[in-house]
Amino acid sequence: MTHSEVMAYIRNLKDFWVLSRVVFLESRGEPLDGQEAVAGVVLNRRFHPSDWPNSIKAVCLEPRQFSCFDSGAGGLPAITLRYPWLKNPKDWAIAKDVARRALDLAMVDRVPGANFYRNPRTATSGWFQRQVDSGRFILVRSIGHHDFYRLKGDPEKIRWQKT
Repeated sequence: MTHSEVMAYIRNLKDFWVLSRVVFLESRGEPLDGQEAVAGVVLNRRFHPSDWPNSIKAVCLEPRQFSCFDSGAGGLPAITLRYPWLKNPKDWAIAKDVARRALDLAMVDRVPGANFYRNPRTATSGWFQRQVDSGRFILVRSIGHHDFYRLKGDPEKIRWQKT
């Protein structure tokens, strides 16, 4: 392997672990299409024509974007955040499978163009609700306990998705 191939492999591995954690910590226990939708939001942000970072890891770790990386992270102990498979190995295996398929662009976008989501039963952000109330966020679809939104005026189809 060349140096650039090794570096690309390492970047892909970091993206895989970070995306696996987002899928697991944000949507474990949700239906499979809901977990794929969470991964789809990350991909929609990554491949958005503007506004978002240009790597999966940077999208996931952007401050105040994914509650699983905020302090507390759903009440899970720190050891579980570092090693999610300790909490539930079955859900962790599903999250890794979803992340791998997402990174391989081997899944359909379950929430076309969505770049935000929330669980309305547990969400506490007044800012988010104001965006919904003002019409700035357009509801794309509800899956399981999550509602998925795109910004008004954003494309409904981002270039990563399968047709």
